[in-house]
Amino acid sequence: FPPAEKSRSGEGGIWSLTGEVANSYLFINAFVFDDFKVYYTLYDVDGNGTPELFIGGSPWGSDEPNMIYDFFTFDGKQAISPFREAGYVGIQFGYRVNLSFYSNGIFEVDWSNGAANYGVDFYRLSPDGYNVYPVESVSVKVPYDLIIGFYHDAESEDEISEKEYNAILQKYMAVGEADLKWSEI
Repeated sequence: FPPAEKSRSGEGGIWSLTGEVANSYLFINAFVFDDFKVYYTLYDVDGNGTPELFIGGSPWGSDEPNMIYDFFTFDGKQAISPFREAGYVGIQFGYRVNLSFYSNGIFEVDWSNGAANYGVDFYRLSPDGYNVYPVESVSVKVPYDLIIGFYHDAESEDEISEKEYNAILQKYMAVGEADLKWSEI
């Protein structure tokens, strides 16, 4: 591993048995933490009768994961990663990008590319059930003058107030995370 075509192209990474890029943070944490536990749960995100598979982990030996590393849906033939299917190919949850799932069907992707820039993107599973689409996004930028700016999306140059920023976060987070019933692998 990796598959021959990936080796020839110079792509590195950790590979699954199907030739897909695997979440390296899950493997790293499992290697580094002696009491690391891996969990899974099935939860029907969009109510179509096909439960999605969530993979979680906990490096501190707790009885449920503190981090979701990935989730997959099923198209009748194979497992599909909705974020990768939507074009977010390089996304790996578990270090600077974290995934949460709320009881209202919203996925939260909390990201950071360092101390100076971070944000939260909210997504829903698409009507076809095979990828995600963005709902709303907020970000914080700290330029060299150290004056914090709040923005309605990561690409925006139009600032919003900290109060508006917090209201957008609260709008999605207020319902609470979904009550996922985890099982240890």
